[in-house]
Amino acid sequence: MVVSLYQEPTTNPKIDLATPFWHNAHLIDAGSIRRMVHLGGKVVPVARAPLSLASYRPRKPFNWQHLPTSHLGVPDDYYDDEAHATAFIDLRLPANVLPRYVDFVYRVALRAVAVRSRLHFLSQAERTCLFCTDSIESYTHLLVECRYTVAIWKSFAPLCRWLEMRLPRTLVGFLYDEPAARASQYKSTIAVFWPILRACVWYTLWL
Repeated sequence: MVVSLYQEPTTNPKIDLATPFWHNAHLIDAGSIRRMVHLGGKVVPVARAPLSLASYRPRKPFNWQHLPTSHLGVPDDYYDDEAHATAFIDLRLPANVLPRYVDFVYRVALRAVAVRSRLHFLSQAERTCLFCTDSIESYTHLLVECRYTVAIWKSFAPLCRWLEMRLPRTLVGFLYDEPAARASQYKSTIAVFWPILRACVWYTLWL
């Protein structure tokens, strides 16, 4: 918001301040200076500015292609799909999940977790997974494919069978796919339970 001083010209000035600072202002009374504001492409006196203009904040549309996708194994325009963009937004503040847990899931989607494969100051040998020591610790390996991770998810197999829930098989699936079986009668339960379970398992792995 740009604020400027303005006074309508007069033929009978009471104050004459002929200095460079005032050369663009016409003053007749020090108490009658009007404040002008630039709102919504218009310059209007503050007293006449409508509230709708005062609350106007133009924003540039967000470019979804700025979000990283290479670690998910999906095309660069993945988030151009409105459903995918909405699913990403929903990761930020799901209900019933502690902030530090859900923040980790959100950072996975943003490729903002320092997995060892992205620590370029490490040697090739030092980038291997600490759990299995067989593969490079990438997002997909640590959170989906590592045999230690698979063993953890297998411990939930009885619960998954009871809820008729199918675990995803890819990183993008863990983030965005619906784990409920098509015919499951517990879809509403899984919709609440799954974000909690995923966040707890992933965050515990990271710790």
